[in-house]
Amino acid sequence: MAFVLKFSAFITTLFLVASSGHAELALKWNQTEARSEMHPSAQKTELDFTITNSGDSPVRINRVESSAGNVYIEVDKRIIQPKGKSTVTAIFNKGKRVGKYHEQLKVYLDGRETPISNLHIFVQIPILIDVYPQVLYWAPNSLRKPRTLTVRLDERYIESTDTILYDPMRISITREDDPDKPNVYRLKVLPVNFNIPLRDTIVIQGKDKFGSSRESRIQVTIRPQ
Repeated sequence: MAFVLKFSAFITTLFLVASSGHAELALKWNQTEARSEMHPSAQKTELDFTITNSGDSPVRINRVESSAGNVYIEVDKRIIQPKGKSTVTAIFNKGKRVGKYHEQLKVYLDGRETPISNLHIFVQIPILIDVYPQVLYWAPNSLRKPRTLTVRLDERYIESTDTILYDPMRISITREDDPDKPNVYRLKVLPVNFNIPLRDTIVIQGKDKFGSSRESRIQVTIRPQ
């Protein structure tokens, strides 16, 4: 009896492999691109792709490969029966990431060495306190003049940036507000002494509308003559 079960399973696998080359032509996705903008407090987001088998033969999804290690894949049904459906879910884990991310998913069927589909996910993680540039560097031949930092607050989530941490004995900072953009201001940064090596950090701190502390860091470096 055990031999019959194993033999039957083997035949089924052969059938799925042999038929995959034709059946894949009948596979249709509801979308090949999915987008998500994460809430600042969210740690992950899920993006779904639904595949329909409109053919007359079952197919089996062997695996789905992601271009990023922080994206976990779940497949609703590995074997998709004729006229049946399955859902591929990409679970994007945020970690400490911010900004825009574009990752790719490759879908493989049994018996195929190349992917039958390339799916794309686009994830936007809000930068609550966006500072540009994030590195200020004065080389030996640099002009001894201030550098400008542009600070942009995401008004949807940030109420204010009430604290700027730095060493006033080593760095001078002047703030300039933008009258046309209340969520944007600029910081003029000038080292106190260009003749002393400096490697320091400016920290801009604020609070979001949910009571959590947020911050952005800027590296300041001087390499004297």
